[in-house]
Amino acid sequence: MNTKQVALILTQNIITPEGKTSKSTRKINQLNPDATNDDLRRFATIIETLTGEHYDQVEVVKTSIISM
Repeated sequence: MNTKQVALILTQNIITPEGKTSKSTRKINQLNPDATNDDLRRFATIIETLTGEHYDQVEVVKTSIISM
C-alpha cells in the first residue's frame, strides 16, 4: 500500500469556568506522507509551542492507495 495523504487531529480537553469539560480539536492536513511517527510527534509539539495549547491526544490519519 502507498500512503497518499497524512493528517493530524490534535485534541485537547478544556475545563470551563463552570467546571464542564469541553473538547477542542485542530486538524492539520496534507502532511508529508513519508513522515514517521516521531516526526509527527515533533510537529505536534511545535504546534503546541506556537499556539500555547496542550494536546491530550494526537491522532494520525493516513489515506492509502491499494492496487486492484
